[in-house]
Amino acid sequence: MWADHQGRRPVYLVALTGVHRSRVSGFYIAYSWFDLPLIPSLFVGGTVVATSIGITVRVLSDLKKQNTVISQIVLGARCSTTSSAS
Repeated sequence: MWADHQGRRPVYLVALTGVHRSRVSGFYIAYSWFDLPLIPSLFVGGTVVATSIGITVRVLSDLKKQNTVISQIVLGARCSTTSSAS
């Protein structure tokens, strides 16, 4: 279900390491270091994920790699996990 079109590396591993790590890191820093309440900390975590998606798209397009298999896996993982969170 979550595998790329050639059946190699599953997209969910990329999602777990890339998307959720940045979401949890943003939440943890806002909640623990800056003592923000729960809801604003969750918002900060989501904002960090959205920012990382924009940066990833920009870097891939600058490198002219946005149509490669790897870029489709990375962007597919990021977009599928962020859309399921809302």
